[in-house]
Amino acid sequence: MTTASTAQVRTYVNTKTAVDAQPAGARAGVVPEVVRVLYGLTGYGAALLYLAVGSTALLSSSEHPGVRAAVVIASLGWALALTLWGTAVLRSSQRSWPSFTRIMVPVAVTVTLAAVLRNVMFEPLGERSLDVTALCAVALGLVILSCRGYLQRRPATSSADVAKRPPPAGRLLLGLAGASVLVASIAAPGLAASTAGDFAVPHSEHGQNQQPVLPETEHHH
Repeated sequence: MTTASTAQVRTYVNTKTAVDAQPAGARAGVVPEVVRVLYGLTGYGAALLYLAVGSTALLSSSEHPGVRAAVVIASLGWALALTLWGTAVLRSSQRSWPSFTRIMVPVAVTVTLAAVLRNVMFEPLGERSLDVTALCAVALGLVILSCRGYLQRRPATSSADVAKRPPPAGRLLLGLAGASVLVASIAAPGLAASTAGDFAVPHSEHGQNQQPVLPETEHHH
């Protein structure tokens, strides 16, 4: 073995020893990174649910077209905002758009929950209903706020920091899979309960030629 090769081996051994000797906090932890990804993914899940809320309002037979139009526009706009915010969190940092989760998300959760309670408690008896789609959107909003509270108590990290000091791959993949399952388990029932879910083809019937039938809306003259 040449002198140069021996020097390279010693350099590698010394570097590896130094990395292994780092304290646990010197490398990116698994839990903070999983929570950061869950933070962003929840934005996508909530955006899908608000799109479903908008589609349900669009095809509803409400006697107040102005209210229906406002719900559709607000739902679509909020879904777009959630998508952009979730992308910013996943691409850059957990603290992207700080005022978004500090002000706008709590407001959206409160308004959505108030709408759910109004439909359940204050509508005429024959018209009361539980909006499962909106309720699932509230649940994902609470997940966003929970993730924000956890991440605020830790030093800010970005995707670049994680790339420099990656956490253990196996545990990270398990955590990311769990985060995805959590978001999907909340979003799927909400989507199924919406008008969009009414048009979904059951898994056992995929590949068959079926034309979805649009629900009939009442016309008020």
